[in-house]
Amino acid sequence: MSRQFLLNRLLGMDQDQLVIPDDVESLEKVPEWTVKDVVKWLKKVGFGEYISVFEQCGVDGDILLLLKDKDIKEDLEMKNGILRKRFVRELKNLRKSCDYSCCNGSDIANFLSRIGSDFREYTYNLVSKDMRLDFMKKLGDGDLQDMMKEAGIESIVHQHKIIEAVKCVDEEFESDDSSNSSETSYDVYLTYPRSNGAELASLIKMQLELRGISVFSDSHESIHLNKHNLRLIQDTKHFVLILPPGGLDSCLLQNTGSEKLHLEIVAALDSDANIVPVTDNFQWPDQEELHHDVRAVSYFNCVRWVHDYQDACIAKLERFLRGENFLKVDSPFSTLGRISLARSRKSSGVSTPHARSRRCSSPLNTSLLTNLLMVPRSVRKSSLSLVSNDSGLEYN
Repeated sequence: MSRQFLLNRLLGMDQDQLVIPDDVESLEKVPEWTVKDVVKWLKKVGFGEYISVFEQCGVDGDILLLLKDKDIKEDLEMKNGILRKRFVRELKNLRKSCDYSCCNGSDIANFLSRIGSDFREYTYNLVSKDMRLDFMKKLGDGDLQDMMKEAGIESIVHQHKIIEAVKCVDEEFESDDSSNSSETSYDVYLTYPRSNGAELASLIKMQLELRGISVFSDSHESIHLNKHNLRLIQDTKHFVLILPPGGLDSCLLQNTGSEKLHLEIVAALDSDANIVPVTDNFQWPDQEELHHDVRAVSYFNCVRWVHDYQDACIAKLERFLRGENFLKVDSPFSTLGRISLARSRKSSGVSTPHARSRRCSSPLNTSLLTNLLMVPRSVRKSSLSLVSNDSGLEYN
């Protein structure tokens, strides 16, 4: 049974109604879509009969995101009201799940997501009118409401909620501690190696925001950790670390230890953040190869990323972040039962290491106890599981 068929079944569609493009990640950056990309999406959502009129009108990603009901009815000849409602529903879902980093819309998307997940669909409407957050703060209520109407935000309730949210942001910026006030609003600080990992980080960021979790992720244009990002790490509860192949190369003893990712990990460990590594075909290096100040990151429970099961991976990551995950202790001391991972700001997702090989699960022995005693003091304070199947380290 093919992966495409399974996806179709899960979405409740027939095999001929849904076509999964080979490059799934291209679906994220809708503003950059060509007409051909739009055609693929039409097939996917079950509107293949309208392909010709979309091609004739030259509807690309930019136009697709800005379509109004009148355009769909008159210009794209979708006369049936129920059919049109179905199409609008699919279009709204696309707007909410889109990656807007390609059009410098990430800040607006994050701002709208904090108001509510449904508000994210207005991102491109505002970006297309050049309504950046700093500009919106300078407008009066009346002017701001008029501009939102012009941008296609028709719901009066949503207009007023956005206006109130802009006022709150304005108050934060007017205070002496404005930067600190805005920084503490993030739930997650997400980072990745400068050389790779950006695409996976973008996907995870988008998926978490759709689940109502606010995420800060830097552009990684700078190779140094600035004071702004350092304060964010110190004030943010969760620290998600994307680790593709070679993800910790900058933390090896052979390097200077002053690169941005290295300093970010050190700051997260010092601030006692809940660190969740997300590994993608990543091999943990030997402890002796890492700088001593980042070795403890290997002891945290992690999420192993599998591209074919990304929904399950995101769900597991969300459970770690919301404190809803439970681990079944895989050791002779199984009377401990199921241990909650719910944690406060001062607790962590640390687990003691367990075997370099995953081939066996033998009773504790002298070697294992020795390894336990070698766990860094900052890690030993964790009250979480003795063994985690997703830690960076394992027992012999």
